[in-house]
Amino acid sequence: MPRVERVRSEDVTLDEDLTFADLQLSDALVRGLRKCGLHTPSPVQRAAIPLGRTGADLVVQAKSGTGKTITFGAILLERVDRARKRAQALVVAPTREVAQQSHDTLARLAEASGFADGDHPLRTHVAVGGVRVEVDRAALATGAHIVIGTPGRLRQLLEEGSLRADDVRLFVLDEADALTRGSFEADVLFLHAMLRGCPDAVGESLVSDGAPTTSRDDTVSSPHTLQTLAFSATYPPETVARVEAMTRNPARVELCTQATNGLLAVRQFYVTLQPYVLDANLDAVKEGKDKALLSLFARVAFHQSIVFVKRPARGEALARELERSGVRAGFVSGATPQAERFDAMRKMRDFEMRVLVSTDLTSRGVDLERVNLVVHMDVPPDAATYAHRVGRAGRFGGNAVSVAIFTANELASLRAMLENTNHELRELPEDRDAIPADWYAHDLDARDQEKADALARAGAEAAAAAEAAEAAEAEAFWEEEFCEEEFWEDGEREDSTWDEGADGGFSGRGLGTRDVSHACDAAYDDSSRGGGREKGFATQSDARSGFDRDWAARRAWASWWWWRWRDEQQAALSGPPWLSSFSFEAPSVGAGVPWVVPPLRETAKLARR
Repeated sequence: MPRVERVRSEDVTLDEDLTFADLQLSDALVRGLRKCGLHTPSPVQRAAIPLGRTGADLVVQAKSGTGKTITFGAILLERVDRARKRAQALVVAPTREVAQQSHDTLARLAEASGFADGDHPLRTHVAVGGVRVEVDRAALATGAHIVIGTPGRLRQLLEEGSLRADDVRLFVLDEADALTRGSFEADVLFLHAMLRGCPDAVGESLVSDGAPTTSRDDTVSSPHTLQTLAFSATYPPETVARVEAMTRNPARVELCTQATNGLLAVRQFYVTLQPYVLDANLDAVKEGKDKALLSLFARVAFHQSIVFVKRPARGEALARELERSGVRAGFVSGATPQAERFDAMRKMRDFEMRVLVSTDLTSRGVDLERVNLVVHMDVPPDAATYAHRVGRAGRFGGNAVSVAIFTANELASLRAMLENTNHELRELPEDRDAIPADWYAHDLDARDQEKADALARAGAEAAAAAEAAEAAEAEAFWEEEFCEEEFWEDGEREDSTWDEGADGGFSGRGLGTRDVSHACDAAYDDSSRGGGREKGFATQSDARSGFDRDWAARRAWASWWWWRWRDEQQAALSGPPWLSSFSFEAPSVGAGVPWVVPPLRETAKLARR
């Protein structure tokens, strides 16, 4: 069933007289684009596809949601030789979700164009972590032409030889600025070096039997010139030189700048908590933000929404709260098991879920066409991340709304971050009628409207069931005989009894409940960047399945202790008197304090005082 046509903003001004056929694409590819509902090329497609077809290196900057995936997809499908059953194009993405999405887009376009049929079908493969590497090896052995993946898995396949670099002549950096900094940079540089080969001066010493070092770009491991295509909506100054270093005389396609990458069709608002809710009062801030979010959902008749949070534990707790309130919601982060991550994205695309609560894992590249409301519950790390968050709505020029629910201090930080950009923040009107539907809404087709109605009914039923269950639980609690004196006489100490906290972490009564809870959240957030279990942290799914509670208590205590120990050390041991009671000598304080936890027996003594 065809989608209802939507009004487009100036972000994707279309020249109706121009078609994809005018870009000199093959007839088969033009037919495939039409079958996918694409008739008129967007500005980035008009500018970049003709240049890419000639073999030129490209550095492309265009706003989020304006068609960059189709741009490099059309170039790859045109340039890949289907008769050669070898990997010829490598697409690198920063997250598994973006890699899977790009793979699905290219595979769908290839099928619609007829490239997936015939004597020489075009084959694509996605290689990401969280999936057995044997699957990747088997797909590469049968001759995948285009391989899309995340940096770590692609590096592994290249290093072990399952992915051969000999025939790869197209190298795409999707979200190039993210791939050329942080933890991705080393892997991406390795991939690029493998594909381009050694510089001639180095290569001569590696070539045996007097073999000639022939290459137009002064490399020796490849018989062809590698074409590098870099795409992103943001290019911070520190990443521009890194990206250009991986290209040869690149053509620059700039349809926006760092100062003008804000989407015109997405109205950006903020909601501030009451003045008496201070940043230091973490519980009050959390409660105030949750109430503001539920109030926002009641005022805006959105189709789907992405809610961004900083910490995984906070996000998972928020998703549960939304479910109890009748909003069909899910949660994803870097620590979420891969199957659950893909399932959550599938539910959003199939309109089986209205709200996706997420860390910045999904801030880049993820295309969810029905999302017309983005909510920020925490300040983003930088202006580029904020721009990418906002870009999850307003896809291809559609109208949408972005709302930041912040304290006064957080709002000041965001304003300073967005200074000298075209991101204009306004206070969200309190009157519901002051938020016109045409600011964010678009008509749903009949199929999606049925799904939306079904979600509303399911949410109402879930909320009623949760309310009834809570009432029954409260009644059972008061009916149960409970003697506090007998409880403590059983030998349980207040400071060694552990509960599962509201944020999914474990907190110790008498040990500074709030400190422990938030220390656990921080430790869990760190684990999401490093894979979780490899660093010894338990995931939230483990907590639900009843893993060793004693171990969890020890982890929570150790985490709480280390952060308090670090703060006291950095304060030059000028803290409270209890610190001087330890018999061991404090380690020296430097820029990096080691993860050293004092003996458990010593900390236990402290807890009993």
